[in-house]
Amino acid sequence: MTLVLDNGAYTIKLGLAESEPQVYYNCIGRIKKEVIVAPRSINGVNEVMRPHERGVLVDPGLQSKIFKKVLKGYVCSDLDLVISCPVYTPFTCRKQLDEIVFEEYEFKSEIRVPSGYQSTGIIVDLGFSASTVMPYLDGFPINSAITRVNVGGKLLTNYLKEQISFRQYDMRDETWLVNLVKEKLCSVSSNFMNELKMLQKNKSLERHYVLPEFGDDGHELQPEESKEGKQVLTMGNLSIAVPEVLFRPSDIGLTDAGIGEAIWMAMQAVPSVYWEDLTNILLVGGSANFPNIENRFKDELRAISNDGLTFNFIKPENPSFWNWKSLSKVSEVRKGVTKEEYFEMGSEYIDWKFQYS
Repeated sequence: MTLVLDNGAYTIKLGLAESEPQVYYNCIGRIKKEVIVAPRSINGVNEVMRPHERGVLVDPGLQSKIFKKVLKGYVCSDLDLVISCPVYTPFTCRKQLDEIVFEEYEFKSEIRVPSGYQSTGIIVDLGFSASTVMPYLDGFPINSAITRVNVGGKLLTNYLKEQISFRQYDMRDETWLVNLVKEKLCSVSSNFMNELKMLQKNKSLERHYVLPEFGDDGHELQPEESKEGKQVLTMGNLSIAVPEVLFRPSDIGLTDAGIGEAIWMAMQAVPSVYWEDLTNILLVGGSANFPNIENRFKDELRAISNDGLTFNFIKPENPSFWNWKSLSKVSEVRKGVTKEEYFEMGSEYIDWKFQYS
């Protein structure tokens, strides 16, 4: 049997290949005096410790503690493991992850891959810590063309938290709530400057969020709903300005290219004879859930590219779970490294087998 573990910096998605995954937050948090390892919900959780920093595993000891919680109930020595690990992860961190897999939990075999299986095209993973553009040919990533932009869901949430705290309410300790507001009220603009002017002229277009009370999560204020007696957060231009950072990081002082530019840079790192094969672009990850994001990407690439290419952007039904579902198919087309092979040849052999160089 194969266990599939999508080890994201924000959440862990875990389950047998033929089942639906369980979701845990990849952190240790605290609610008042109670310490929670790998919580199922982060409602009200603070003082979060994460084993990942900027998308890279930097604290294997903490990660092992979290694995101990999520792997409880599995007999690991009877299971093959498929686990995600970004290609830009330093070798030392990959080696420590392999040690956890084989030496601590004693899995039968491991398939360590940077993302899910993809035949030919580009995967744009709009993740928690960063956004990564990964061109694939015949099921393998072109490592030299992989492009990373240091803008992810965490940065967008922190930016929204900072703006709300400056303009209206102090939410510096309410990360979970600000993230929820971002997910429910933000959307990608087709034309940012035009929509910004429309919001300035017509206040009825603004979106509002009723802040939680009595232990609920709050909700979006409906047009017919009264504000009386409620704490209401007015988003103003933030509903479109926050997702805009994905395309214009310079708006908040970053020197990174926008995601549209990063896609074009990744294509240019591949011989032009393959460009036509890379025009199918898959949008995955939490930030791919923003409404209208695929249409904005089409406009971005149409403006940047000048080679008459027609891009096809695909957004799965649930972008946050696509990577886990894709990983669950990897064992059908690739054979894992066995525990015996690992102890004989080490992590270098796993790197070689799964194209980490």
